[in-house]
Formats: sequence, structure tokens, C-alpha cells
Amino acid sequence: MKQEDNERILCLCLNITTGDIRRAVGAGAKTFSEVQRITRCAKSCGMCADVVKEELVRLLAEQ
Repeated sequence: MKQEDNERILCLCLNITTGDIRRAVGAGAKTFSEVQRITRCAKSCGMCADVVKEELVRLLAEQ
């Protein structure tokens, strides 16, 4: 994985990156709600919810 892959911003409001989502999954998050609780993504405007969910599915499939 390239460094910039971890730095791709998924949630503009809170500056949450792919790496942040990856760390949440590494900490045991398996659902969007768990990722949201750990990172606070999609708790401001909510526009990033779909892209965060897609990233979560991708990361869980890698495990």
C-alpha cells in the first residue's frame, strides 16, 4: 500500500483519512457505527457516509 492511500481524506468536515478508518478496523471496528464511534466520521454533515461504508467493506474484505 502506498503512503498516500492512508492519507486520502474521506470525511472533509473532520479531516478523517483512509488511514483513520484502517486504524479503527485494526482496533476491532466491524460496522459503520463502530467506525463512526471511534473516528466521529459522518457526524457533521453526513456526506461522507457512503464512501466511508465502502472503505469499511473494502478493509474488512482484506482481513
